[in-house]
Amino acid sequence: MTIEEAKKLEERIGNDILNNIPFSHVYHLITEEAKTRAKKVVSDATPEQLIEMKNKFEELEKEMAEAEAGTIKEF
Repeated sequence: MTIEEAKKLEERIGNDILNNIPFSHVYHLITEEAKTRAKKVVSDATPEQLIEMKNKFEELEKEMAEAEAGTIKEF
């Protein structure tokens, strides 16, 4: 088997594995990766950067709430 054939087989096997993993397992893996990355961001940030991130999240949440409130129509 050539290297190219082995790579194609590897891709087919990978796709087969992905197609047979339950969605709940995929969700769990992604959730754990997100938590790991978030911990790294927080541990690498300065206190000032953390405050800036917190403020940006609060502003975005406020904007989203305002946008959602604007989409509610009264009958």
